[in-house]
Amino acid sequence: MGNAQILLASAPKGGVAIGNETDQVGRYLMEHPHMYDCARLVVSAEMMVPPISDSFGGSIPALVPNDTAFEQFGGLDTSFGLTPGALKLDDGVERYVIESLGGSALAFNVTCRSEMRPDARNRVQLAEGTDPAGLPRLRASCVIESDALRTVDDYLRYMGASLASEGQGRLRIDNEAIYSRVTGGGHTMGTTRMGNDSKTSVVDKDCRVHGYRNLYIAGSSVFTSGGYANPTLTIVALAARLSDHLVDVA
Repeated sequence: MGNAQILLASAPKGGVAIGNETDQVGRYLMEHPHMYDCARLVVSAEMMVPPISDSFGGSIPALVPNDTAFEQFGGLDTSFGLTPGALKLDDGVERYVIESLGGSALAFNVTCRSEMRPDARNRVQLAEGTDPAGLPRLRASCVIESDALRTVDDYLRYMGASLASEGQGRLRIDNEAIYSRVTGGGHTMGTTRMGNDSKTSVVDKDCRVHGYRNLYIAGSSVFTSGGYANPTLTIVALAARLSDHLVDVA
């Protein structure tokens, strides 16, 4: 959001901010909707996650929908992280599932990281007062629409039905985690969107602000969509690409 903040702060009193001639700076604010422990997965021990070398570093196994499921359930990126958990033998339903799997089972707590659709109404605007850097404070408005939540629900139901039909386990969904406890990952994106049209974006394909010869923007603020993955690698790739372009045009 800092890129949009700097541009918006450039506006003279009653004037237009740099790059905001078509009122696009600050729009298309996005995050990753996170639903922690939104489901409980009990599966056959045959579905053990392959071991990962200690030298690999920290990791969390994840399930990602295939292309068919992606198209069937709305075309939003979603990832389901699996955290191993202890089997709950005092839970009647879980004990029944374990017995139906022959007494040998694994349990995982499921956390979803999903995607929200880019929406021009989700935005940051200047607010009263200044921040510690002396820049005008920002007011954010960001609403996760129902389709982003419903898609997660649909994916989980599809996963649970597939496991049950193949006799490989059961999945219990926590609706409260999906619809009432949704949170974020601290990865804000958008607000200086990339595009060909200055009426719907702030920078062009080279990250140059529309209408300015020598003003470029780097960072996740140029993203056109969010996906479910952490944005750092994409930010680095875009920054390296921009540096190559600046060398070429220098």
